[in-house]
Amino acid sequence: MPASYLGCWKGQPDGYDTFTWLTQNPMIYSVGSPGNMVVCFQNNTAEVTHATVYISPAKRALDLVLQLGMSYTTFEAHSIHTDIYSVTPKQMHLRFQLIVAVNAHLFFLFPIHVLDEPVVEDVIATPVRPNMALVQGREVIYLNREPIWSATWHAYFGRAAEERAQ
Repeated sequence: MPASYLGCWKGQPDGYDTFTWLTQNPMIYSVGSPGNMVVCFQNNTAEVTHATVYISPAKRALDLVLQLGMSYTTFEAHSIHTDIYSVTPKQMHLRFQLIVAVNAHLFFLFPIHVLDEPVVEDVIATPVRPNMALVQGREVIYLNREPIWSATWHAYFGRAAEERAQ
């Protein structure tokens, strides 16, 4: 892996560029989009050490209403497997398999683990200048082993101090 990729990179997509429902289930709704992410590269490995889901104020209100005002939901993603398909000085192609932990906060105080949702994230990273890369992603979210939506996003990632999931 070229030295220019080594270390940790941090970015925050500004919502989805495209979004496609892959299910007809009317009970499933989309609450958030990719938030802060940290990806660390060392030797020949890559790991998502931190990833959150951004929930806009309007979507947070929807989440509260759908839970009858008794709870709100948070999401935290963790890397479980990474495939690195190609690496050149001009571009890197990866696939992250993540687990998104979904937690309900009952009465706004008590976090209760609800479920883990698998996510497959195909990513292409292109350095645009020293210490900055354009990262483009396509993710597929699963529920009960069935894909429920597919979406694309992009963000500029910059070098970051090494961070580990908490």
